[in-house]
Amino acid sequence: MTESCETLRLKELARINPATTASEANFDLITRLVQQILHVPAVAITLIDHDTQYLRARQGIDLETTKRGDAVCDIVVRSGKPLIIEDMHKDARVADNPAVTGPMGLRAYAGAPVTTKAGFHLGSLCALDTKPRVFSPEQIDILRSFALLVSDLLELRAQADQDYLTGILNRRGFETVLEREMSRTNRNGSAATLALMDLDHFKSVNDTYGHPVGDKVLKALADLLSTRLRKSDYLARIGGEEFAVLLPDTALERAAKVVNRMRTSVAQFRLDDYPDLSLTISIGLVDITRYDQDSAAMMREVDAAVYLAKSKGRNQTRSIPTGPSL
Repeated sequence: MTESCETLRLKELARINPATTASEANFDLITRLVQQILHVPAVAITLIDHDTQYLRARQGIDLETTKRGDAVCDIVVRSGKPLIIEDMHKDARVADNPAVTGPMGLRAYAGAPVTTKAGFHLGSLCALDTKPRVFSPEQIDILRSFALLVSDLLELRAQADQDYLTGILNRRGFETVLEREMSRTNRNGSAATLALMDLDHFKSVNDTYGHPVGDKVLKALADLLSTRLRKSDYLARIGGEEFAVLLPDTALERAAKVVNRMRTSVAQFRLDDYPDLSLTISIGLVDITRYDQDSAAMMREVDAAVYLAKSKGRNQTRSIPTGPSL
C-alpha cells in the first residue's frame, strides 16, 4: 500500500467515524451471530488506523485495542481479500504473533475485509479458534456477507455525520475528527491548526435573494473551499453560515497562508445567475497543540479570533493571542 493510498484510507476511516472503542448493539449482534453460526470461541470487528487496531465489537476477547503491528487483520486491510489460516503455527506471517504465542493461544483465523463504498479497506470481521480448523466455503461466504453488513452499517453512521445541504462533515462529525486529531498530536507531537470561518453579512443574502439562493451559495462555497484543501484536511459546516477546517501536520503560520488563499477565493466567488452577489469571510485560527484534550477552551479561543476578525473590519484572518492580522 503506497503512502498516498494509506493517507486516503485513513481519511476514509475518519469519515466513517470510529473514534470510540465503545461497542454498539448492532455490531454486538453480528459478532454473536457469527460466533454461533461458525462455532468459534472468538469473533471481532476490527478497524485499523495508522498505528492501532480497534476492536469495535468482540466475543470471547478481552482486548479493546492492539498495536497495528500485532494485528493479523492488518494483512486483510493491506490485501483487501479474505484471509484464511487453518493453523497459525504453520504460517510464517503470524507464527510469532503475540496472539498466537501469548495467553490467547490462537491457532486458526478467518477474516473478511470491511470495505467502504469508495473501496478502502478499514478493518476486518474475523473469526478465531484456539485449535487448528478448516473453514468451509459456505462459512467463508457467511463471514464475507456479515462483513458487508458491517460496512453498510458504518456507512449509515457516516451519513449521520454528513451535512444534509453541502455533503461535507457536520458539527458532530467534525467534533469526532477534531477529538481524534487532538489525541494524535498529543501522542506524537505533530503540528495541527483549526480554522473557524464565518461568512460576513450572510443574512443579507437570504434577505435579498431568498433562502433557496442562500442554500445554493452555501453548497457552492463548500465545493469551492474543498478544492483549496489537501486530501488529508477536513472541512465541515458547523453552523448556518459557519465552516470549520482542520489542517493536520500544519503549523499556524503555514495554515494562515492556506486559509488566506481560501479567503481570497471566497471574495472572488460569483454565482453565474447572480453576478452582483459577492461575499467575504472572516477567519479565526488556533494552534490545537496548545491544548491537551480541552476542546471547549480551544473553541472559545478560535471563536474569539473570529470575533476579532469581524470587529477589525471583516474579510481577514486573526488568531489569539497573537492578535495582528495573519
